[in-house]
Amino acid sequence: MQSITDRVKIEELDYTMSVQTHVNKPLDYSVSLAANAVHSVDAYVLRSLVRRCNYNPKMVNNAIQVIERALFNETSIENIPEEAIMPIHLYLKTGLADIVCIKDINNIVDYLPFSMKQKLLVTLKEVIKYPPFEVITIHDSFAVLPNNCNRLRYWYKEILAELAESNILEHLLSQIMGEDIKYNKLDNNLAPLIRNSNYGLC
Repeated sequence: MQSITDRVKIEELDYTMSVQTHVNKPLDYSVSLAANAVHSVDAYVLRSLVRRCNYNPKMVNNAIQVIERALFNETSIENIPEEAIMPIHLYLKTGLADIVCIKDINNIVDYLPFSMKQKLLVTLKEVIKYPPFEVITIHDSFAVLPNNCNRLRYWYKEILAELAESNILEHLLSQIMGEDIKYNKLDNNLAPLIRNSNYGLC
């Protein structure tokens, strides 16, 4: 926010006065917008990692059952509940099916696209294979008990691979530019390389 002072003339009174306003303006030589976009993806990685490691088994099992029952139901596009709008929008724009939506799965499952339900089901079935464990996070630093390190490492690589497969960059650029931006990836084979790497997180 920057303070702007304007001179305003009131013709009827033959009077000029100063008016001070606070305006949200860009800085001429700032790169904070790029940094903020990158930090937002860092934060997404952190939140996704915690959700997949320190999950609620009852909630995940319920979500698996609900999605399996509704997997082949026709998707409803009428009267979409508010809690379904953002997860669906983000999925359609990026291809990322975030399990944050399972807290509302009973109410939204019939509105989710088939491919989104499939992705959620695959992720949740992988999540439930390993008992939940606490993750302590500070920005991009993650700490767990030693017996959980490999599982943490697995999910970190998987989330990065999902980002590589997604259209997150197009979505971020479109939001920044205020118009649809198309970005051709330099390499469509990045995700398998990430998944097969040893030290994505060490």
